[in-house]
This record gives sequence, structure tokens and C-alpha cells, in this order.
Amino acid sequence: MRTGLLATTLLLGSTATAEVTDLGSPHRSDLAALASAMNTWCVDCHAEDDPEAGLDLSRLSTDPESASASVLRRVRDRLQRRDMPPIDDPGPRPDPESYVDLVHVANGELDRRAGTAAAVAPTLRRLNNVEYRNSVFDLTGVDVDADAILPADDVGEGFDSIGSVLSLSPLALEKYLSIAERVAIEAVPLEAPAAARRVEGSDLTVVGGGQARDGGALVWSRGSAEHEFRLPRPGRYRIAFEGWGMQAGPDPVRVAIVAGPAPRRVLAEFDLPETREKPGRRETEAIVESGESAIGVAFINDFVDRSLPAGAQDRNLVVTAIEVEGPLDEVAPTPQVAEMRRTGERRDDFARALARRAFRRPADEAAVASLLDAASGLEDESEAQRAMLVRALVDPRFLYRLEAEPAAGAVRPLDGFEVAVRLSYLLWASMPDERLFAAAAAGALDTEHSLLVEVDRMIDSPRSIALSERFGQQWLHISAVETRMPAPEILDLASPLERVMLLEDLKGQTTLFLDAILRENRPVEDLLTAEWTYLNERLARHYGIGGVRGSHLRRVDVGRWRPPGLLGHGSVLLATSNPTRTSPVKRGKWVLESLLDSPPPPPPPDVPTLADRRAAGDRETAREQLARHRSDPNCAGCHVRMDQLGLAFEGFDAVGRRRIGDGAAPIDATGRLPDGRVFDGPWELAAVLREDPAFRRSIVKHLMVYALGRGLVGDDEATVDHIARSIDAPSLRDLVKAIVASEQFRHRAGPPAENAS
Repeated sequence: MRTGLLATTLLLGSTATAEVTDLGSPHRSDLAALASAMNTWCVDCHAEDDPEAGLDLSRLSTDPESASASVLRRVRDRLQRRDMPPIDDPGPRPDPESYVDLVHVANGELDRRAGTAAAVAPTLRRLNNVEYRNSVFDLTGVDVDADAILPADDVGEGFDSIGSVLSLSPLALEKYLSIAERVAIEAVPLEAPAAARRVEGSDLTVVGGGQARDGGALVWSRGSAEHEFRLPRPGRYRIAFEGWGMQAGPDPVRVAIVAGPAPRRVLAEFDLPETREKPGRRETEAIVESGESAIGVAFINDFVDRSLPAGAQDRNLVVTAIEVEGPLDEVAPTPQVAEMRRTGERRDDFARALARRAFRRPADEAAVASLLDAASGLEDESEAQRAMLVRALVDPRFLYRLEAEPAAGAVRPLDGFEVAVRLSYLLWASMPDERLFAAAAAGALDTEHSLLVEVDRMIDSPRSIALSERFGQQWLHISAVETRMPAPEILDLASPLERVMLLEDLKGQTTLFLDAILRENRPVEDLLTAEWTYLNERLARHYGIGGVRGSHLRRVDVGRWRPPGLLGHGSVLLATSNPTRTSPVKRGKWVLESLLDSPPPPPPPDVPTLADRRAAGDRETAREQLARHRSDPNCAGCHVRMDQLGLAFEGFDAVGRRRIGDGAAPIDATGRLPDGRVFDGPWELAAVLREDPAFRRSIVKHLMVYALGRGLVGDDEATVDHIARSIDAPSLRDLVKAIVASEQFRHRAGPPAENAS
């Protein structure tokens, strides 16, 4: 049996049982047979100056050992799909056994060439917005909505974790500093004695209609009387005002106490029936941010009727004073800061603990010194800790996942802390916890067995749902599905809120499904075959399934009422539809991209879309439109496979509900693969996909791109091949562990040797 690095070790510590398959090795006579097959069936179209699809097989047909691995891999993939030669080609075609034998030969040659995979020098990786938010929370205990503050992350290779697209603009750096200052204030609140501040009406600022004068601020229309109060820290404050109303009309004057930047936040509302002769007082308590904060009283029910008697025509407000008292609540640092304080009484003890956590490795003297320098001259220890937090949160060692760079042309194993960081951001999208830090410090992550024990522990943690959220949603192209708004005639619910909640449920269904597959150590084929899913009452009603009550998503056996696995998820069916109708093209493209890693090339320019053609008023079914679309030679090459895959889903509408017709025509969900096999509907399609080696390979490849934060190169592709084929009946957990055990994940290369000076 052929064994290697992964074959002997990738399952150590796993709760699953899996067997490593003998991958075989080609003999020279096998390669001669492969060359002969190329000559018999392929080179007529794939040779010379203008080969079909840009694939020249001349070298593979004459000297297969000199053909590139990328060409050999492309040939292997087409042989696996059995779509070459084309099914309608009148020439000779291999029998099924020959296809199997030739794939085996190609795989064996690829394995022979792979050797030991070399690490690739990665691009410097900034924390993306999700990783940044999670890391800030785990470090300080303060949650910040990073997506609402920071520029959106770019996407590369299908993911927002790719180092080459995670740049850092001057605007983003300013935002990071602003966030750091706010986080430090919340994580280390400064105790301030409660104090009352009173501003008389004549000193208030009137915004909108009105004027300040002796005796109070007169407010009309929908104006307000305000003052900028400087508050020492965020906290609970008592806010009161005194005033009276110029009453008119059937209702008393109504006011709101407001605070914050425009538009002001309403803290409380009151009726104010009092008059000049006997003014009133109203107060409320509320949480208010620190710093300069506008606090005021807004007039919210203006009334004017000139037909009434004089003195009863115009309703207005007079504010004679505003008082703010506080902060009233006691303060304490967050638990995370309190833990760092417990490391010692001296300032440098806190700095060392902060540097270790923030920079995700043992603190060196330079890191400690940089934090202490930020607190230089500050006598109050809480103020010093705030200053050190601000410095840490904008330090490149926090914002980036830094690794020591080897010499040019060299490759080195990552140290335990570097492996811990890669592992925690892969599985949790955040920094390592204390147990992972301890494992790194003890050298446990230097051995595969102990490393994979940690992988199991981390996957078993509820925090591993981050992998389903961050990797899974992007892999399946459903990250933004809650922002897709189907046309009202497709999804007619009681309110926009109901629509949004349903779309969030669709996304949650898929996320929890992926999480269960991973954490319960289920085989990857369950992604295509599971007859269970996650539903709540709203989502079950949407699908037409009874017996589910309540708003929380829970596991439900659905049998054959829904298509199996991911193929029946409304998130996928919605993400691959148009707002008013299904799209077999988009659904077929999704199968090719996400499940088979065989994305079609971009369409040629100036080819009208189906939507353009449908706008002409025809009543063709989707199947008829696609047939006409394929009659264009520019379109046929890609659509012949893509359309057939997408038509399998035609029994489900643009939001994933069952349907029985396309207009007046009954649904025809049959498809025909290029090798002649026929399937009907998503159930039979799932069976076809489950048997396709490209499905397992696609999962491995997407996972590896996500884990490494970069696109793959030749040696990476060999590792993907090896993992995808070396484990019998793998679980998703097995594949994650195999990637973590790979040399690519655990090594780092320096810059190319030719760049050395």
C-alpha cells in the first residue's frame, strides 16, 4: 500500500474511522496506453495551432512524461466526467471500463510527480472585518459592529479571507483608531463621581423653530431646545427638564427627551399639560455615550388653527431648564481586562499580558516597551491601560496575522503559536483561546497527533459554527441571501419585516445544516443525500411542511418532501434565481462552481441573456428558451452541460417552493449529461453528483483556499488530489483535519531565491 505524510497521520485523534485507499502508481506501459488513447480519441481536435478549448494534447500523445501536470489534470477531469469525446461526435469513444482505467493512470502519474509539497510564500494577511470584530471581543470583551464602520472587505478566490485582496487604506486606519479609542473607554471605564449639571432655558440652543429668551426657550413647529453636555464616560444618567406648554387644540403639549448625534435618539416621551402659572418637571434615566453629547427636549405635536379664539390657536413649548445628573451606575472593567490586571500589580505586568494576547504569541521586550511607551506620563493606572489598549488595537501585530519570514528560497515549519493562529482563524474566525495558547507553548502543536486532538476539540466547540458561517456561506454563494428581495408576486408576505425574517431563516437553515455535518462527524455525502434539515414554523410553512411550531430552527426529518441535502435548501435556490423566476443557467452554474469546481468561462460579449429574449414577449418555457440559446454556437459549448444540471431544479420556484408547472406547461426536470446518462430531478442529480470524484475534490480545494488565504499552485493541487482520493468515505471533519495536517498549512516559504540580494 502506498503511504505518505497524510495517509499515515491525518486521522490520528479523530472520532471517525476511515481507511486510506491504495492510490496506485502508473507503469510505463500504462502511460503508453494513455498516449495511445489521446491519439485515438483526442488529438484530432486538441492539437496543433488552434486546439479546442486551448488544450493542446500533442505532447501527452507522444511523450506523456513531459506533459505538464496542469494538462494531465485537465485530461483526468474530462475523463472522469466522460464528456470527451462529445456524446454526439460520430467518431470512436472509450467504453466505460477504459474511462476508469485511464483516470487511474492519470492519477497515478500525478501522484508520482507530486513528491513533497513545497510551501508557498503567503501574502501578508490582514484580519478581515469579521475576524477583527471577533478578535476585539475576545481580547477586550467589547463588541463593535465592524461592518458598519470599516470599509467592506474585498473578495478573492471566492472568499474574503484572501491575503492579496485585504489591503489597508488610510481611511480604514483612521477607522481602526476611532474604534480602538471607543473600545478602550468601554473596556476600562474611568470612575467619575456623579454630578448634576443644569442649564437654564435662556442658555439653551434652539434647533428648528423657536428662540431662546429670558424666561426660557420657546419652541414651535417641530423644533427642540438642546445643550452640548460633556459626559465623563458612558453610563446611566438621569435627565430632567422643566417647562410648560402654550396649550391649544384637543391634546396637551407632547415632548420627547432626546440625545446623541442627529438624528437624535428618543429616550422618553411625555405629555406636558402644565401652563405658565404652574410649570412642570419630567425626568428619565438612560444609558448615554461619553464625550460631547447633545441632550435636549423636542416638541413633537405642533398644532395651529387660526379659526379658534385668540390664545387657543397655536400650541407651543417653553423649556425653562435642562438637568443632567450622573453617571449613576458603578463601573468595572470587562472580564477580559480584569484577567489581564490579575497577572500582576505592576504596569509592565499588564503590558506583558496584553501584548501576549493581542499579538497572539509570547510577549517580547519590544512589544512590551511599545505599549508602555503609549502610557508614558499617565499616573492613573486605568488611563494608562486605556492608552495601552488603543496602541495594541492599531498595532500591525494585531491587525495582521504576522509570521516570521524565512530566508529567500527557504521553507521552514511554523512554530506552535503560528500554527495556533492559523488554526483558530480557520475554525473560529478569531484569536486562539488560552488552551490553544498553552498547547502552543508546550510544543503540542508541533506533532500531528496532538495538533489533530486540538482540531477535534475546537470543532466540538460551538465556536466552530464560524467555519459554516464564513467558509460555508461563501463556498455556497449564500452570504448575502438575506439582502435578495424576490418580487412581491413571488414572495407575498404580510410585511417587509416578515420577508427579511424568512430570508434570514433560509440562511440559518443552511448554516446549521453545515455545522451539524461538521461537528457530528457526518460523511461529506450527507451534503447531497441527507433527508433531514433545520426548520422553524415560518420556514416549514414556506416549504409547505406541517407539524413544526415555534421560531427557533431545529432538526426535522423531511424525507422526500424536499430534495436531499443542500439541493433542497431555499437559500441556494433563491441565490441562483432571478427576482421573478427561476434560472436553470444560474443553478447549473452553481453546481459546476460550488459542487464540482468546474466553473464555466464568462459568456462571450454581445450575447443576449435569456431575460433579454424573454422580454420580447415569448411564452416559451425555460427549457425551450435554453434550447434556443444553445443553438447559438457561441453558447453551446458551456450550456450543453450547465443547462442540464440546472433544469433538475425546475420543480422548485425562485424562493425554493414546490411547483408543478412553468406557466401552462408541466415541469420537465430531466437532464442528460454529455456522456449520455439521464437523470430526473434533484434526487437523481444528487445520486450522480455523489458518485462524481469532482464533488469531493471540490470541497477539499475550496477548504484549502480558505484555510491558506491564497489561490492554489501546482503542488497545492497535488495535495488536494491526494486528500480527496486517499480517505475512504471521509467526513467533512476528516477533510478539515487532512488540510491542517498538510505541509502547506504547517509550513511557510520565504521569497523566491532569485530575489535574494
